Amino acid sequence: ASQWESIATKSKQDVERLEHENSTYLEVLADQEEEVFKVRKENQTYLHELQAYRLKEVQIEDLLQQLHESKAEYEDKNRLLSQQLKEREEECHQLSRQLSSQDIRALEERLQTALSEFKQLKEHSEAREAELQSKIQHSQLQMEGM
Repeated sequence: ASQWESIATKSKQDVERLEHENSTYLEVLADQEEEVFKVRKENQTYLHELQAYRLKEVQIEDLLQQLHESKAEYEDKNRLLSQQLKEREEECHQLSRQLSSQDIRALEERLQTALSEFKQLKEHSEAREAELQSKIQHSQLQMEGM
């Protein structure tokens, strides 16, 4: 009987030790599950932030594309207006050279018309340049706002 009591005591001690170890493991597991939950929550937050940054990156790329298109449009129009201004200027020079050999009044009217057109083109060019500069500044402000 003493042998059975010794075995029973030893078994009881083993059961108590195993129950204690099991309890400790369950506590560690609960702590780890809580940590995993926190990490998942942080990961979710980072994913949302990343998505927001990617959206802003797309918006910035769109604004840059619009800016490049506006710039190219401005440059094309500016080249055209510059060419027209040169043509009008040359026409004015030709008319001024012809003043001495032809009817002065008719040439003065043509010269006045050419100068008027020249001024209008110049004003249009300056207005267009100011408009495009405003668009560029607006686009830059939008990009800085992001």
